[in-house]
Amino acid sequence: MTKSRENTLICLLLNVKEAFDDVTLKQLIKILIKLKILINLINWVKCFLQNRVIDLAFDDERQKSKKIITEILQDSSISLILFLIYIQYLFSKIRAKIENLQSLSYIDDVILYVKRKNIDKNVKTLKNAAKITFT
Repeated sequence: MTKSRENTLICLLLNVKEAFDDVTLKQLIKILIKLKILINLINWVKCFLQNRVIDLAFDDERQKSKKIITEILQDSSISLILFLIYIQYLFSKIRAKIENLQSLSYIDDVILYVKRKNIDKNVKTLKNAAKITFT
């Protein structure tokens, strides 16, 4: 909490644990459609996230390819971009519902904050934002 002559700034700091694992393809596709992303790109994203296989080899012995089911992998730059689209859409929806709420994020670290004169209103605003975020 920071006070200036006129306003009080209160922040809620969030670290979205295992954030990439919680992104669902279905929800991501809905977001991409709402953002009016070209259907060719949406289809590419589906393919990128759905058609994954793993090949294992040890001591010159190779196992048969196995399909793996995962959402967004953290080891790809495109995964980072998809995650940022996903999370920014979520927080823009929250900001639209809650007056004066602002947000900043760096990948899976998020700050929700509000700056007004009334401390009690600020606290109530952040409580409402947390409730919407986690329910």
